[in-house]
Amino acid sequence: MTAPAWLLVAAAFLALVAGWCANAEAALTLVSATGAAERAAGDKPGSKQSRLATVAADLPRYMSVLLLVRALCEIFAAVLVTAAFVSWLGDDWRAVLSALAVMIGLRYLLPTLALAAVLAGALIPVAQRWRPRAWAVARAGIVVLVALAAVATVTSFPQSLSWTTLPFRPGYTAVTDSNIDWGQGLYALSAWSRTHHPYVLYFGPRGVTTAAIPGARTLPAARAAQQVTGWVAVSVTAVNSTNRAQLSWLRPWCPVRVLDGSILVYRFRVPPGSATGSVPASVPGLCSGTWSVAG
Repeated sequence: MTAPAWLLVAAAFLALVAGWCANAEAALTLVSATGAAERAAGDKPGSKQSRLATVAADLPRYMSVLLLVRALCEIFAAVLVTAAFVSWLGDDWRAVLSALAVMIGLRYLLPTLALAAVLAGALIPVAQRWRPRAWAVARAGIVVLVALAAVATVTSFPQSLSWTTLPFRPGYTAVTDSNIDWGQGLYALSAWSRTHHPYVLYFGPRGVTTAAIPGARTLPAARAAQQVTGWVAVSVTAVNSTNRAQLSWLRPWCPVRVLDGSILVYRFRVPPGSATGSVPASVPGLCSGTWSVAG
C-alpha cells in the first residue's frame, strides 16, 4: 500500500477507538442511570459485577479518561485524513486542507482542556506526598512559564498579529489567513506604495480594493508572470491560500521585504515567467539582495 493509504488505515483505526470510547461512555451512563452497579456492590470481590461497582463508584474519573481519549483519537484521525488527501490532491489544496484540519482539531481540542484539568487533579495527592520538593519544582515551573510568556509578548511587538513562535519563522512560510494576516498591512502598504507604484494583490477587509491604495496597480489575473516587472506586493494569505493556484508562479521567488508581517514585496528585473517543474509548497525566506531570485 502507498503511504496515503496507510494514513487512512491509521485514521480508520483511531476512528474505531473513538467509537469504542463513545460506546463505553454510553454504557457507563446507562449503568449510572439504572443503578445496576449498586445492586452488584455486594457480590464476590474480583467478579465482573464487583469490578463494575468499583468503576461506578468513581464514575467521573473514568468518564473523563474516555472523553479525553476519544477527543484525541478524533483529532489525530482528522489530521491523518488531511495528510492523505493532501498527497492525493496535490499542492494547490495543501493550505485549504491544512486549515480545515487545524480548525477541526481545535474544535475538538478545546473541551479536552477542561478534562485535562480534571485529570490533573488526581496528581494533587501525589504532589502532597512529595512536599516540599514537588511544590518547589511547581513554583519554579510556573515562574519559568510566566517569564517565557512575558518575553514572547514583548518580542512580538509591534507585529503581534503576525507573530509566530519558533521554529515557525518567518511566519509566512508556515501559516496563513488569520494566523498571520488580518489585513493589518494596509496602512504600511499604502505608505510604501505611494512612491513605488507596485502591482498589488491585497487580502483584507471587504470592499478594500487596489483602487484604494495610493500608487498601486492591479496585478493582472491572467499571464501576470509574463507581464510584470519592477515591484510586486501581495498579501501572505493570497499567496498561501485564497489565490494559491493563481500565484503559484510567485512561490519559487524570494521576497525582498515584508510589510507589517503580512505583505510580501517582490522586485523583478524581467518578467519571472511561469513556474516550471515542481512548485515549492511555501514561499522561501527573504532575499539577501535587493532583487527577487528563484530558489
